[in-house]
Amino acid sequence: MARISIFNMFIGFVLIFIAALGGPFLSQISTAEFVQSNIHQKTWLFTLLSSAHGHTNLFGMLHILMGLSFPYSLNSMLIKKIQSLFLLLGSFSMSCLLVIKAFSIPEIGFDILGIVMGIGLSAAICSIGLHTFGLFKKWMRTL
Repeated sequence: MARISIFNMFIGFVLIFIAALGGPFLSQISTAEFVQSNIHQKTWLFTLLSSAHGHTNLFGMLHILMGLSFPYSLNSMLIKKIQSLFLLLGSFSMSCLLVIKAFSIPEIGFDILGIVMGIGLSAAICSIGLHTFGLFKKWMRTL
C-alpha cells in the first residue's frame, strides 16, 4: 500500500515543482507573443499557457491528496494502480499536451490533440470518481 501512495505523492510534488519552474518561462513566452503577434494569437496562447500552469499545480495536489488518502480507500490494489495511471494521464494531458496545444493554430472541427486531451482528462475524472467511491465504502463501514 505504501509504495502506491508514495508514488502518487512523488508525482504530485514533481508536478508542482515543474509548474513552479515553468511559470517564469511561460510568462516570458506569453509576453514575447503578446508583443509580437496579433490579438487572437495573444489571447489563445496566454489563456492556454495560464491554464496549463494552473492545471499542472492542480493535478500535482490531486496526486498528493490521493496518495495521502489511499490508506483509507477500500478499493483493491489493482483499482488503486489504475486510478494512479488514469490520474497520470490527466496530468500529462492538462500540462504537457496543453502547452503543445497553446502553440498550435486554433481550429474548428476535428482536433486529434483535443480528443487525446479529452480522453486523458476523462480518465482523470474517472480516477477521482473511483477514489471517491473507495472512500465512501470505507466511510459506510465505519457507521
